[in-house]
Amino acid sequence: MRFDERVRALNAVAFAVMTIFASGISMDALAKLLTNLLPWQFAYNLGGLHLGSYDVYLCICSASC
Repeated sequence: MRFDERVRALNAVAFAVMTIFASGISMDALAKLLTNLLPWQFAYNLGGLHLGSYDVYLCICSASC
């Protein structure tokens, strides 16, 4: 019981935020890598939303995690 409850809560929140940012950076890097390595070019239009290859690979990376 070295630290009180407030410090442990702050540490838990900081660790959660760091984990979310780290996983987002990893997914972004993998989507960029797949965009550059794979020869397939995607282009989808969903209503007014245009999704390119990077967007499709980012959705695949986020769904697989």
